[in-house]
Amino acid sequence: AGDGKDEEADPRLARASWAVCDMLNMPFRSHSIDLIIEKGAMDVLEVDRGKDPWHPNERTTERMHRWLAECHRILAPGGLLISLSFAQPHFRRLAFDAKGYSWIVRDLAYTTEESYTAAADSDSAEGAPALAKVKGIWEYFIYFARKGERDPDRAYSRREAGRGNGEDDGDGAGRWALGVDEEDLEDREDFLMQMGL
Repeated sequence: AGDGKDEEADPRLARASWAVCDMLNMPFRSHSIDLIIEKGAMDVLEVDRGKDPWHPNERTTERMHRWLAECHRILAPGGLLISLSFAQPHFRRLAFDAKGYSWIVRDLAYTTEESYTAAADSDSAEGAPALAKVKGIWEYFIYFARKGERDPDRAYSRREAGRGNGEDDGDGAGRWALGVDEEDLEDREDFLMQMGL
């Protein structure tokens, strides 16, 4: 009990290892990772995005592609990058669909009708602002990029491929090709736990 280990830890995590590293220069062997899940890492790279989302500054674009190139390098063939972001697909696809990557990105949008904000007139017992539930829309996007689905020597064109926003085009490679059906999800906030990776 006093050894610092969590006795309630999930036994499936016994083989997992954790590393603190530079996300633009990861210390993993090429083709050695089956799954990458990131939440907000790409958003952080876009903090100084430039004039507007359609015209990011060069440093932002360079860092975004360094991050994607590192993910692509360490993913095994067939490996999956899952990215959770506030960035809308028509902006994020500019990076994902660029030349040099062999994935085709599918996306899902999730919207909540309630969110939390700091209450203007109250503090919690610890002195921090209390949170108040408010009505409002909070939208985020989940991107799925499976390595090896396209030729990396040219940029991916959704128009040429006959794909729009990830809907199924009849070839089974659309939005739900990963085996995810939104209607089967009881708790939309627990999406990643329920998708059966």
